[in-house]
Amino acid sequence: TIVVLGKKILGKPKSKKEAIAMLESLAGKTHKVITGIAIVDSETFEKYADYEITKVKMKKVADKEIIDYVKSGKPMDKAGSYGIQEIEEIFIDKIEGDYNNVVGLPVGKLKKLLQKMK
Repeated sequence: TIVVLGKKILGKPKSKKEAIAMLESLAGKTHKVITGIAIVDSETFEKYADYEITKVKMKKVADKEIIDYVKSGKPMDKAGSYGIQEIEEIFIDKIEGDYNNVVGLPVGKLKKLLQKMK
């Protein structure tokens, strides 16, 4: 899973300073969350792959809210420095597409791939 803002790819932050910078850059803007999934049939070795794109618009949030969230340590293992399930009410304005994709796994897309394997 990656977060894309304009032409910039935001992966997992390497430091708290980078996490703050990522969240500040996302504030008040729309970005894309892109997740790729691939499955290999263990009997036939057929490969199935797909991806999901979800648009997320963040609210303009106060610096204190960003700093408090980063201090919690929660954004440090997440692309774009956030877990939507942790910050939705405070940080998120609108989601277009699959919410589960933003959480980390587009379950609907995965289900379709598994059905193709049958």
